[in-house]
Amino acid sequence: MYNVALLYDYSPVTFRITGQYTSASIYSYGSDGTSNPSSGDTWNYAHWQVDAGLTWLVYGNTALQVQALNINNAVFGFFTGLSGPGQSYNIQREYYGRTFFFGVRQGF
Repeated sequence: MYNVALLYDYSPVTFRITGQYTSASIYSYGSDGTSNPSSGDTWNYAHWQVDAGLTWLVYGNTALQVQALNINNAVFGFFTGLSGPGQSYNIQREYYGRTFFFGVRQGF
């Protein structure tokens, strides 16, 4: 598991782009202590996701914001069995797509 980030913060602009990686990791242990598909361990798939954000202070305490999540459209999921080729069985895939937020922030 690791995170990397590139940041820029010089008034009136703040920018960040980040990446988060998680390798295949155990999510739950099987009922019989083996890694067979019917009752074996459940694992998260390896996952790499990129996010970014931009804030621009336009006047006084008013700022415009843009955030982008999952820019690379990473898929999340689970499998049972072992993490080697041909030894895992897909049980769940989650497709979240990209998410974009646009907003105005007002400080008081």
